[in-house]
Amino acid sequence: SGALSLYVAQTGALVLGQPLAAVVVALMYAGLAIFVFIVVFGVSRLARVPFLTFLAAIREPFLIAFTTAR
Repeated sequence: SGALSLYVAQTGALVLGQPLAAVVVALMYAGLAIFVFIVVFGVSRLARVPFLTFLAAIREPFLIAFTTAR
């Protein structure tokens, strides 16, 4: 996400209309979804905490970590 932001800042917002940019954004969100449903689900199972309860508990730190990363 940071690399995409830098690229858009350097080349302009018109680059987002290109198919490659859409693929990069889709892959980023797909990777994040895979992380959540495999890694976070696995950790919640190891901790023997219901998945939705665990997800609610880590929601705020998770959002801070993934929206402020560079």
